[in-house]
Amino acid sequence: AVGLLALGTSTRITDDLYEMARMTGLHLLEHAEEVSKGDDRFALLLEMAFAYAEDNSHGTDAVLSNQAAILALGVILGEDRVAWVGRREIDPDRQAERKSLRRSVRLHDRGDLSQHFWVSAALTVLSDQQRSLAVGIAKEMKDSTPGGSGFSFVDMAANKAGIRFASAATRTAQSARNLQLLIARGVTTDYFFPDTSGLPEGLSQDTFRSEYGGLGGAGTRRLLEEIDRRLDSCKG
Repeated sequence: AVGLLALGTSTRITDDLYEMARMTGLHLLEHAEEVSKGDDRFALLLEMAFAYAEDNSHGTDAVLSNQAAILALGVILGEDRVAWVGRREIDPDRQAERKSLRRSVRLHDRGDLSQHFWVSAALTVLSDQQRSLAVGIAKEMKDSTPGGSGFSFVDMAANKAGIRFASAATRTAQSARNLQLLIARGVTTDYFFPDTSGLPEGLSQDTFRSEYGGLGGAGTRRLLEEIDRRLDSCKG
């Protein structure tokens, strides 16, 4: 699925963005143990990354520092291969450290939703919203085939939340700065992550097609619109 994004797309990041993302990532790894474990860890690590971003933007390029924070979180809490999509090497000596931290972060008592959020956010920074969403959809379609975990609208909610977050954090200098100020005042997970109760998941390919009409079906559109409505109600 990550390959779908990279195919035919120039995603190599600049030296400045790479260095800032690398330093943000090192800061997170070195100070992660100061953050309590549990559901709050998602928001607390987000706060830590964006506080570092704000300190390094010096009131100027908030977009660049926010992009760096998202890419660092995308690699550490999302997936190591995000760095590969950005055409940059990553320190293999700290892979175990990243995986340990990644496993400690849970959303709604699940470890995979944080990964969905941060990979989608990072891919939005590396490419754009539509390609990031396409990767998320492709992953769910693959999961719906025999042997997979099934198509999940809960996962799609996490994907769309990450995309929405990255867009707000990097759209303009003003929106980037506004988000930094919001996060600096203290946030909780539900500022950026919607309620997922009642969203179906574990759907086989046949069930997804017959009950929801597949990707273009009315049932699918209805649920994706419902996810957007829930995201609209998030404080962030």
